[in-house]
Formats: sequence, structure tokens, C-alpha cells
Amino acid sequence: MKKLGFALVFLFCAMWPLWALGQAGSGYEAGITAGYEFMDDDSALDDDLVPYGAFVGKRFLDKWLLEFVYERSEDADYVGMAKDTDLNRFGLKAVYEFFPEMKWVPYVQAGLGYQDVVEESADYDDGVFSTLGLGWKYKLTSAVNLLVEGRYLHDFQNHDNNLAALAGISFNFGAKAREIEEAAPPPPPAPKDSDGDGVADVADRCPGTPAGVAVDADGCPKDTDGDGVPDYLDRCPGTPGHVAVDEKGCPRDSDGDGVYDYKDRCPDTPSGVKVDWRGCPLDSDKDGVPDYLDRCPGTPSGFKVDSHGCPMSFDFQINFDTDSAAIKARYTARIKAFADFLRENPAYRAEIQGHTDSTGSRAYNKKLSQRRARAVMKKLIELGVDPARLSAVGYGEDRPIADNSTREGRAKNRRVVARLYY
Repeated sequence: MKKLGFALVFLFCAMWPLWALGQAGSGYEAGITAGYEFMDDDSALDDDLVPYGAFVGKRFLDKWLLEFVYERSEDADYVGMAKDTDLNRFGLKAVYEFFPEMKWVPYVQAGLGYQDVVEESADYDDGVFSTLGLGWKYKLTSAVNLLVEGRYLHDFQNHDNNLAALAGISFNFGAKAREIEEAAPPPPPAPKDSDGDGVADVADRCPGTPAGVAVDADGCPKDTDGDGVPDYLDRCPGTPGHVAVDEKGCPRDSDGDGVYDYKDRCPDTPSGVKVDWRGCPLDSDKDGVPDYLDRCPGTPSGFKVDSHGCPMSFDFQINFDTDSAAIKARYTARIKAFADFLRENPAYRAEIQGHTDSTGSRAYNKKLSQRRARAVMKKLIELGVDPARLSAVGYGEDRPIADNSTREGRAKNRRVVARLYY
């Protein structure tokens, strides 16, 4: 590895004067490479190779180069032998660059060469080889390139088929173009550009554009978001396409609630009404009546309200067992929430309404629903509600809210709700 390091430093120093002469458009290229070569499994050599080297090439036309290449690999062991060898390779290769004008330049290469085996053996000798490769070149500057390459090598003498990966640096160089001795003819007069926007008057579709304003190819002020308001006047750049804007280039807000029309899910909100991010009036207690219409703000969750936002009814969400008026412990919290509401709002009275499914006779269900209503009313009284503000009525199976022909429907119909009134 020390030999490889010293060789690379020597080659790089040798190429430095070429880099100093480098310039865009030159006709020559030279560089250094190093890599790793995977030897054929049937090769007489036991080790993979670490080739390093240099090349110099001449450009023909715009996309073709012909390069002379030298590479060296050191200390390659023979299979089953107590000796190793160095390899020297000399060759010519043709390189075709697909897009030489780009920053990243893909290329392909093919070449022929001769391999010198320093310590030959009966199974490994000097001979001719060929290469095929694919690579990419990255232009650091007009004169300096980085490159990576994958390569296939066929050794005709030793019947090896090797694969290699290489990386390197190359430099463009060559003689500067001969300066023209004859005086160049005077340039033609520049087309007139009255507003100084860089577009000649004869092609300017927007003459008189203010100084310093960026314009398009037609000489008109740029309108990047396409809203009809030029960038230099647009206070809301980046407005989405097809959104209606005002004279300042900002999306319209017809109801003045601070939410643009194209985002406003509640257009025509009255002036002065507070809205959420969707442009809809706030509904702080989530009862479906916006705050600005709600005469009973702060209605607890679970109440049905009227158009003024005031409570009308409360569903205890008690699901009774069939033929039972027993209230399970898990429903106590729901009953307590209604009791708290009544204590905090003494103006309300409540009719506790019991209901059943259609199982059994109508007369029996009437009595069962009455027992259910009384059971809930009793709980409310135990929780501190004045009995004078409560009444209990059983409606039996007469007011179903679900299909009694299904198990799920019957479960929903076995319920108790409270009807509120003043």
C-alpha cells in the first residue's frame, strides 16, 4: 500500500503542470486513476489487484477521445506458489461521451492493450487484453474532472475475465487558440430598448415597464403565480393557480373573516363573528349552534339543544337488560352529570322518560318502562336533585328509535331519556 500511495502522489504531482494549463474547449485530456480489480476465479493469480495508473488522450470531434493508458498492479500472489509478480499494462482505448456539455457526463469506452508480467510463470504470461467499460465524469471546473468507471477486462493470453471499479481525476489542457491578427469588424448597433428591460422595443409587448422590474421574454413584468398581478405589485406571491385575487394579488375574502374564500368552508359569515381555521363560526360547547347565536353557552356534552343552543333533552345512554329496570354501576357517572346540570341550572325541570323494546305485551312494557324511568329519577334524587323538579313517565314500546326486529335495535330501544322544560 505504501508503493501505491507513493505512486499516486508522484503521478498527481506529474499532472499538476497540465492542470495549470487547463482551459475549456481544449483538445487534450490527461489524468490518474486507482481502483480495485476482481480476478477471474480460474486465474493463476491468487489475489485481486489494486491497479493505479495514468492516461493521456486526444479529443476527436466533440464526443470522441482516443487515450493512451498505463496501469500498474503490484505484489500479486500466484496460486500455490511462493512468489508474486507485478503487472504493467499499456493500451489504447476509444471513449465516447454522451453529453459532453453537461455537468455529469456519462461515457462508454473500449480498448486493446498489452500486459507485461514481471515475474512470469508457466500458467501466467505476457499477452494482449481488451477492455469494455461504462463511466461517469463530473466537471469540477472547465479544466478539472472527477471520474468513476466500471470495467470488464479479457486477458487473451491467460484466459482471464476480470471486473474492476476505478476512480480518478483528469485535466483538460492544450494550446490556446491563435489570436486573430486582423481587426474585427465593428459590432452592429444594439437594438433600441427604451425602458431598459433587456427586450428590444420591436419585440417588447409591454413598453414602459418600470426600471428594475423583472420581465419575461416578451418584456412584460413577471407574474410567477399566474394570478394576473405582476410580481412587483403582488403582496401575496405563490397564490395557488385559478384562485381569484384582488388588485394586490391576494386571495379574496368576501366575508372578511380572515380566511380566504378558496379555503373558507363557511362563506358569508356575518361581519365580526369569530371563526375557526376553516372560516366557520366558533361553537365552543360543540352543541351545533355557533357561539354568536347560542343563548345557552357552555351546554355540557350529551344534551340535545334547540335552535338557540339551549338544552332540550338528555340521553342517559343506559342500556337495560331485557325485562330489567336495574341500572348498572357503569351508568352512574352519566346520571351524575345530569344531576350536576340540574343543580347548576335551577330554572329547569325534567320529565324522565322510560322506553322498552317490543318484546312482551304492550301493557307489560308500559309498566316496565315506568319502572325504568322511576329507577333513574330515584338516582337523581339520591344525588341531590329536588324531587319537585322531576317526574317519571313510561312510554313502553310506543317510541322506538331503532328496528325492533334486530338484537342491536332492541338494545337501543331499552333506554331512558330526560325531557327538559322551564
